[in-house]
Amino acid sequence: MMINKTKENTKEIPYDEMDQEIVELVKKFNEIGLETEFSCYGHSDNEETYVTFEQNVSDESIYELAKFLSKKEIKTWSDHVGFFGFGEFNKWVRDNEGALFINWTYSFPHPMFGEDPKKKENFKNIFMENILHALDEYIAEL
Repeated sequence: MMINKTKENTKEIPYDEMDQEIVELVKKFNEIGLETEFSCYGHSDNEETYVTFEQNVSDESIYELAKFLSKKEIKTWSDHVGFFGFGEFNKWVRDNEGALFINWTYSFPHPMFGEDPKKKENFKNIFMENILHALDEYIAEL
């Protein structure tokens, strides 16, 4: 694995201030060496579940993890949900007073459940359990 763990994560991560449902995911990413910056579990209908990584996280590190996860069968089930991939990695590029900020983000897939929040929450819980298991396997191979 090409994850760069040479730089120790010295920042204090305020886990007690985060959405508690996403703390374990954030911890796993940081344990891998992918330092996190922002996260949200997505409690309302228009909020997604995501983690944003620090700007210093390399493309190669994300590619290595994505390649590993793409070989895993991360399955979820619900009344209307079958197989979903491992989520999405995207680059978030924005301008801040003339300076470009570029971060990788990871987000859960977006199933369509209409107005049924129970189905959405069930999906998120099962997906979280599966992605955490896959990340544990990845960590074991580091």
